[in-house]
Amino acid sequence: MRCLARFILLFTFCVPSLSAQTDTMPPLGGILLDADTFAAAGEPSAVTRSSRPGSKKSLRHKAGVQVFNQHCEMSCGSCAATSAAMMRRKLYCDPRCQCAVDEVFSWSFLHNQLISRHGPVNIRLKNVLDLLAAQGIPLADSFPNTPCSHARLPEGNDPQNAAGYRYWTYEPIFRAHQFIPGSAKQKETLFREQLVPKTIAWIDFNIPVIVGLLVTENFRRLTPKNCLWEAPDLLEGAKGHALLVIGFDDAAAEFEVLNSFGTGWGCGGVARIRYADFARTVQEGYVLKFNFEAGRKVHCPERRR
Repeated sequence: MRCLARFILLFTFCVPSLSAQTDTMPPLGGILLDADTFAAAGEPSAVTRSSRPGSKKSLRHKAGVQVFNQHCEMSCGSCAATSAAMMRRKLYCDPRCQCAVDEVFSWSFLHNQLISRHGPVNIRLKNVLDLLAAQGIPLADSFPNTPCSHARLPEGNDPQNAAGYRYWTYEPIFRAHQFIPGSAKQKETLFREQLVPKTIAWIDFNIPVIVGLLVTENFRRLTPKNCLWEAPDLLEGAKGHALLVIGFDDAAAEFEVLNSFGTGWGCGGVARIRYADFARTVQEGYVLKFNFEAGRKVHCPERRR
């Protein structure tokens, strides 16, 4: 098999300068954050953190993270498709399949279909995960990632190639606001109390969390001089975005997040968000899981030499 890149969607182009990368970043907004569709995904698992309070952990170096560099603006919704593809990498490979470290999965395979089905501004994170669970996702060498176009749709052997990577499920990590009993204040308190510890609990399991959150314009302008996103008090003009949570630091009370804006954003594509801002802006969160626990027989994809 011809290997293509590391962990998330890395192209072999030269990395543009910071100013160029910032100027050509995708506009904010890409997914609809909808508690109804989130709650429809089912009840969250009763997971608890295994690390002690005061701990810190990052999955970044464990997984050999490399950051995807786009060279034109991607359409709305690509953040969700990209984040889903990010999650399919080494952290999810069962030892029986001996997954290669540098396999790259095609976020375009998901994104192109989402644009075709829902349009560029009506994509929900759950749409991405439902599509992923139903059909899988192929490697980028069979359905190349195309950041400048979403015209190509699956055809020929594409569905068969995707089905080889279909053995996974997804589930929410916390409840949506309106499905929690009690007053509005009680719901908000419970939401925040669940969100941070449950996110940490999954990272303790070496599983990153894909979240949909509200971000403002200052989010897309993070640079190496300031990799901490501080959400303004008033989230006026905030739009939906999807990214991965890959680490936490209790001492700093911050999460580490991996974005799809390229190495010119934040600290090489990674940034930090305080627990308080995370709980205030995140609207939904999911983890992807293999079906091994359910006893489903796993067929490891055949490898080309």
